Amino acid sequence: AILWAYIIGNACGIISTLDVESIQHRQNMDALNFFMKDQLLPNEQQLRLREYFNQMKDINKNEGYKTLVSLMSPTLKGEVSEHRHAWLKTIPYLADCGIKFIVAITHEIDAAVFVPKEQVEWSDTLFSVGRGVASRAGKICLRGSFWGEDFILATDSLKDYRVCLSLTYVELLSIGREDFFALLGQFPDSAEVVRKAIVRMT
Repeated sequence: AILWAYIIGNACGIISTLDVESIQHRQNMDALNFFMKDQLLPNEQQLRLREYFNQMKDINKNEGYKTLVSLMSPTLKGEVSEHRHAWLKTIPYLADCGIKFIVAITHEIDAAVFVPKEQVEWSDTLFSVGRGVASRAGKICLRGSFWGEDFILATDSLKDYRVCLSLTYVELLSIGREDFFALLGQFPDSAEVVRKAIVRMT
């Protein structure tokens, strides 16, 4: 009986550590349930919060992938990053930039989840839909759609200020203007490509 209990205990220990992200997610959900019960939140709000945290699970998983990618060789890192963020290559001036600059951008990309009917305010930021459906300027934005590529311009009056509305739970990927240009200064060849794009757009 002791030997059998020892075997079962070790097997359960191994299984419980196979999916670290799921374990972290369950811990977050337990903490959330305690928080909602302690704060006496209404049932409708509790349902919305649980749904939001369930949607956040993929974002937390992708954050962990960043560390994994950083351990790869430069060549493999470039190939993987280019595949995971193929939408960057659909932006004309980024398509002409070097792969090293694209890889550097992928490490600075942030992600956020917006609930249905939530308005995404304008900011000096490049946005892309990672998951879900949004609407902007009367157009439906699906995965890979982007806007804010005019954030490279120095004159704010030349930029498109129209906001975005999430139609479902939407995961938005983004990088701000300051972070973009801080990276760009390290890649002279890509900086020249972007400079020409600024002249054309202006």
